[in-house]
Amino acid sequence: MKVRASVKKLCEFCRTVKRRGRVYVLCTANPKHKQRQGISTFACEGSVPSLNLFIVEILIQVL
Repeated sequence: MKVRASVKKLCEFCRTVKRRGRVYVLCTANPKHKQRQGISTFACEGSVPSLNLFIVEILIQVL
């Protein structure tokens, strides 16, 4: 699957599908035409507690 900023139908058998907020191009004739729009953000998806919250929690426990 190709990940691109702009996806386009490459042949007459390609179809555009929107799933979970992303645009996909799926092709029944040629699997090489599979595309997904957007960038992968797996490294940024999880929430990381900030240092300020950690310090506040320690201060609350001490007091």
